Order: sequence, then structure tokens, then C-alpha cells
Amino acid sequence: TFAKKYNVTFTNGTTDQRVYDYLQEHKTEFFYYKQPVVKRVQPHSGLYTGGTRVEIEGAFFFQNTAFNCIPKCKFGDQVVDAEYLSTVRIICKTPRVPANASKVPVEVSMNGIDYIKTGQYFTFVTNPTISSISPTSGPGTGGTLVTLKGDNFTNLSEYPEEFICVWKSIYNDIPVKTTPASYKNSTTILCITPGGWGNGTTVSVEISYNGFDTTTSNNTFRFSGVTSKITPLSGPAVGGNTLTNHNSLILSLI
Repeated sequence: TFAKKYNVTFTNGTTDQRVYDYLQEHKTEFFYYKQPVVKRVQPHSGLYTGGTRVEIEGAFFFQNTAFNCIPKCKFGDQVVDAEYLSTVRIICKTPRVPANASKVPVEVSMNGIDYIKTGQYFTFVTNPTISSISPTSGPGTGGTLVTLKGDNFTNLSEYPEEFICVWKSIYNDIPVKTTPASYKNSTTILCITPGGWGNGTTVSVEISYNGFDTTTSNNTFRFSGVTSKITPLSGPAVGGNTLTNHNSLILSLI
């Protein structure tokens, strides 16, 4: 048994019988918690150098420092502390990993021991570079297919809301526009220009793998106006006519 009786003799010669309960003396509390549920992880990619903020949404998240319950995230075999925001949201910053790391599973724990498999993956990428784009101009109505050439492109087409082309006006205060990126190979990505630009608007062209971080290049695209009137409206089939575009004042020969 864990309880034992023993006698205590006092200085005045009297004795007293007492009970020593080992379990009572060494009792430890154990905290039971409800298993958290993960509903959403975003974004799904970032640079291998780390520091990407990953938002994890779900239910039953908590922290209880008295029982060493501090939320954590695991990217592959790398563990990082989570920032507890509420019972439905935590944020983790990705760790630095080797440059050759790729897709790893994302797991979550409330005590740093028992981890939940989220079923989501995070892809670590090398910083991509854009060396050139073609063509470099097109109509402001959009729809122009632009080819981006560069290095270290990664195929993340499974997340179209994150793998995007970013169009930002250089000289005008116009909201940034995005379109889905199309991966062709490690040196080529295709983008289609968005519409709604004014004649002569010049924009920077970048790509983003996660909807937050973008490349930084000096490549620009210029939007032109849409032809509203051309003269003349007829001519001989042998060609050689000069057509005048009265909207953008560009001369075309056919």
C-alpha cells in the first residue's frame, strides 16, 4: 500500500501515531484537452530561408502555460512555436531549411508531444528570378499571353489562388491586380494580362508563390488603348494601304 502508519515521539515523552500517504504527498495534476481540429492552412509555400507566416484555422486551439501547453507547428521534422490568436486561429513562422528541401507535411500540437496530421503540405522554394518577359505591351482590355523567362520556377498550380502573376502600376495609384500563373517548366511561366488599364499605363510584372511574397525584377509591361476608329475602312485586295488608328495615333501598314 502507499499509505503507511508511523509513530512520532515528542520531546515531552508522548507519542502519536500518524499516517503517511505517498500518493497524497506526491500527487500531480494532469490536464486533459479536446483534440484540436485543423480546417485551413495558408499559404502553402515560401522561401527555404524561412520566415513565412502561415495561418492555421480550425477549432479547439488553446494554450495553458501551467501545464506546458504551448501551441506548436511542425514542418517536416522542424518544430516552431505558434502564435496563439484565438481558439480558432494560430500563426506559425516557417523555419529555415536546407535549400534542397521541397514539400513537407504540416502538423500541429498543443503540448509539443502529440501532433495532429493536418493533411496539408508546405513547399519550400528557392527564390525565383525573372530575367525577361515577352511581349512587353498589349491592350488595356487585357487578355495578352505573356511569357516570363527566368530561373528556379516551381510548379504550384495546385494552389491557383496563391500561385499568381502580380501586375502593379509604376506611376499611377491603381490597385494591384493579379491573374493565375501557369507553370510550363523551371525557366518558363505564362501569365495573361488583366483588363481595366488606361492607355499608356506601365506596370511591373512579378510572380508570387503564396499570395504574399513576390519576386523583384525590372521587367515592365505597357498597356495601350483600344482602337475606336480606323480610316479608311476599305481598300484594294492587293494591299499596300496605310491605316490610321485615331484612338492611339499609331500607324499600321498592311
